[in-house]
Amino acid sequence: MAERSAISFRIADASDEPDVRRLLRENPMEGPLHISLEREPDVFASDFGLARAHHFVVARDNQSGQLVGVCERVVMAVHVNGTAQCVPYIGGLRVARSHRNRVAILRGGFAELRAIQERDDTPRYAFTSISQDNAVALRILSAGVRGLPAYAPLGSLATTVIASRRAKAADGEAASARDLASCATRWNSDHQFGAAWTETEVQELETKGLPPGNRMLFSRGSSVAGSIALWDQRSHRQAVIRHLPPVMAALRPFYNALSRVTQRPPLPAPGLPMSVGVASHFSWADGDQQTFLRLVGAALAMAHHMGLAAVAFGFAAGSRSHQLLQLHFPRAMEFRTRFFSVVWPEDRHCLPTFDGRALHPELGLL
Repeated sequence: MAERSAISFRIADASDEPDVRRLLRENPMEGPLHISLEREPDVFASDFGLARAHHFVVARDNQSGQLVGVCERVVMAVHVNGTAQCVPYIGGLRVARSHRNRVAILRGGFAELRAIQERDDTPRYAFTSISQDNAVALRILSAGVRGLPAYAPLGSLATTVIASRRAKAADGEAASARDLASCATRWNSDHQFGAAWTETEVQELETKGLPPGNRMLFSRGSSVAGSIALWDQRSHRQAVIRHLPPVMAALRPFYNALSRVTQRPPLPAPGLPMSVGVASHFSWADGDQQTFLRLVGAALAMAHHMGLAAVAFGFAAGSRSHQLLQLHFPRAMEFRTRFFSVVWPEDRHCLPTFDGRALHPELGLL
């Protein structure tokens, strides 16, 4: 355990777990909606058993005993410049309101992350994401503050949330775990930080919100043209609305009544999780617009059948996939997240030269 001033930093263990969940619950992402990204009932299980390594670094006030900061480090198999490798992802960075704007907490937390990096066999860089609405975090973390790693922009991810809808049975076919992993991994290899799925990992998710009936392949002629799965993560992860602007709160019943027409998901009352599934294991040929729309339609229909209110799709902002969603679902809800590489200044030579492939991190693993 490292101690800096009145704050202690260390890797979280079971004794910290309830406090980590509380901090995530009480410190939502701020924007037009205040949404907390929660990990009930167990933060250590929130990687679905898929991570090669998974740690939470916590900061605790020595005087009050309160947990005042947390950060998550997950090592995942992803593609970088077309090659699969295990790369750390840094997420879940939260600081209690009582201790915000204290750079020392960030320095202490990153020092602990660096110590973890020194002990494991992973690349000496990581990738991370910051909500575009989080102006304070964007300013501080990208400013080159002494004692913090360097953040370099990689691009933006657009998360588009579309209301589910009743539809006739999709014309695709059920996908085996092997075929789904193969199709998604082949497409992901052409995208930066796209997941390198295995058959075993897909099977692992069958009891964690992604049953075999939620996996689909679509063909064009005799060839596979695309794949998609619908992942209900609410048993491990939840997006909970914590605050609505007064006008939106007053109009919420009317907004929800029109949600099917507007293509926007209904909003639950503050404190309740959003009923949203995640589109995952996506693949398609970028020029095949018909297959793309079949994939999206299948996910929306599966969500309706499961009683989910909406589906979240994650694509690189400005990519062909994102453009098609904007064209065909212009009133859908959208959130933007900016991605960065993270490296200590003395390790800059370890950072690869990214070759221009579009981002496609698996939304359900962030």
